Order: sequence, then C-alpha cells, then structure tokens
Amino acid sequence: MDGIRFELYSPRHPVLKIPLVTYLVRVPAIVPTERRKDLGIKTEFLLEDIRVPVSVVLQKETFALKTESFKCYSPTALISDKLLTLAEKTIGIPRQEDIPKQIYDITQLSEHYISSQNDIDQIINVMKEIASKEASYRGLHLNVNDVLKDVNQSMEKYSLIDTAGANTNIKKNVTDFQQFYVGASQRKPWYEWSVCALRIRFLAQLLTFLIEDKITTSRVIEAYCATIEASNTLEEISGSIKAQIGGRLMELTDRHIPYYKELRGKPLHRVFWQIVTLDNLDKIRELIQTQIET
Repeated sequence: MDGIRFELYSPRHPVLKIPLVTYLVRVPAIVPTERRKDLGIKTEFLLEDIRVPVSVVLQKETFALKTESFKCYSPTALISDKLLTLAEKTIGIPRQEDIPKQIYDITQLSEHYISSQNDIDQIINVMKEIASKEASYRGLHLNVNDVLKDVNQSMEKYSLIDTAGANTNIKKNVTDFQQFYVGASQRKPWYEWSVCALRIRFLAQLLTFLIEDKITTSRVIEAYCATIEASNTLEEISGSIKAQIGGRLMELTDRHIPYYKELRGKPLHRVFWQIVTLDNLDKIRELIQTQIET
C-alpha cells in the first residue's frame, strides 16, 4: 500500500527486558487534516520462538483493512494467554483498565472452545510455554500453578462487583470498557460480571487440580461442560420452582463466604457459580434435576 512507513520505536524507560522490537507504522489518514496527515499504529515483534498453536484466518475484514489470510493464535491459545493476563500479582498485565476486556474475551471464548480433552491439553501446554517466558522476563521463579492461584485470587476480587464489597475502581473500569467497546444490547449487569469472574475462577481451579495430578483431563472437561450446562438450565427456570431451587442452593452455601446474605434474591446462576465446587457439582446437578421433575 502506498504511503506506509515503518519507524523504529524505542521507549524511553522500558519496564522489562523483553526481546521485543517495536515499530510505529505510519498509514495515510482517510480524511487528513493540517495537523494529522497520517495515523500511527504501534506494532510489536517478539523475537522469541514461542510454540503455540495457530489458526489461519481467510478473507476477513478487520477494523482497518481487508485481508486475504493471516495467522493468529488458535482459540485455545488465546484462552491460555488471556488467563495469564489476569495474574495481577505475578505475570499479568499491569494496566487495571485492561482487565475487563480479558474477562469478557475469556468468557466468550470458553463458552465455545472448551469442549474436548484436546482443548484442555492445549490450554495447559500453552500456559506452561508462555508463563515460563513471562516469568523469566520479570526475573521470577514461578510455575503455572503459582500463576493460576494468582488468577484465582484476582477473580475472587472481581466476583464481588455486584456486592457491597465491590471495588470502585473495578466498577469504573468495567463501566468504561462496556461504554466504549460493547454494544448496548451486549452490555452485562453487575451480577453477570460476577458470574464471568466466578466461571474463570472455577476453570483456574480445575486446571490447578489437573496440573497437580489430582484429577484427569477427562474429569476437567466433564466438570466444566457440566457447570456450563447447569448454569444455562438455571437461567431458563422461572415461576415457583425458581424460589424452591434458590432456597436449596442457599442451603448448600457456606455461610462464611463474603457477603453471604446478599446472595438471597440474586439470579440462580449467579448463586450457582458462587457455590459450585468439584466436590458438590454432582449434588447440585441432581438437586436441579429433581426439582425440575417434581
């Protein structure tokens, strides 16, 4: 394309020692002005051989141009990479304003692209590959489980967004993200953001158990798919049975969890994600099925 220029970019105060080369790609503006005749796109090239699965995307139109084909992370690799960004105290992204987008993306991707043992194996392998690189850039000695535990703690904090214990900065970041990047019809209420955080927390816990050899890959995929199915079922329930199931779910809830009393009256699937564990999952599913059939 005529008029495109690459300019080497060097940050004044690089934070990390990363084998990275950055360019500003200058592209002519469609509607140039006296002050702004072109646009600058910051493009980074990581000089590392990171072995992650990729997908070839054909003939897709991006926000900037039409493409014939290009390579990008596979959906499972994206899930892995984005999970690691949520490890706030270790190797996660430093800008808190960017966290809501990662939560939103993981929720959407995991709904459609975690359905087989191969998906889980790929997620684990990519996490190990990327986590070791990210830790080395920071001079940290961490394994994947350390990072997953960090993700778990971060999501517990975000799960409080629909309670009196919500962090005001987190709520502001979520509000800003939805206002600027999410269509009005797709914006989520606070309790749905809590659900998203709790879903990611549950997934992180399952992956931790797998890495520790406490469960098998087949059990991970079985449990995760079962929670998604149960959650979707609870969203569809209405009428008198809704109150009955809500009461039964509250009976299974640990009264010592933060803001326990505020769970009463919340949507069933919100309560479900708060209380579900690998140990009580089958019991909850049986409870739901029994109440529906009664």
